[in-house]
Amino acid sequence: MSPAAAIPAKIHGCPLGRVEQLDQLLSARKSLNASLAAFALQARELQHATHTLAPVIAALQEQKAAVDKQIAQRTAQQEEFSITRELEKVPGIGPVTAATLASRSCWRRGRWSLQVWA
Repeated sequence: MSPAAAIPAKIHGCPLGRVEQLDQLLSARKSLNASLAAFALQARELQHATHTLAPVIAALQEQKAAVDKQIAQRTAQQEEFSITRELEKVPGIGPVTAATLASRSCWRRGRWSLQVWA
């Protein structure tokens, strides 16, 4: 059996490619957030460099907004992530947290059911 044949096309009913795409967007967003926090902290601490850091912060904020839009589009358009609409009704859970939980449920759905029956 070739290595490619050993990779499942779906993970517990979720197409692997779609889960991977969402996971990569969520990972990119996490990195953007970390960079934003670091540059914002530097801008506060380095008052003479604030004007230099401001365009970097603005560009990162724009990119984060673009990634947020992509995440929202993927979760809205793809049925396997339909749980996000229900999760967002819970106070304190926004679109990104809902998308993360939906993605994780695809990866772990089978494992949780095995743990319940064990």
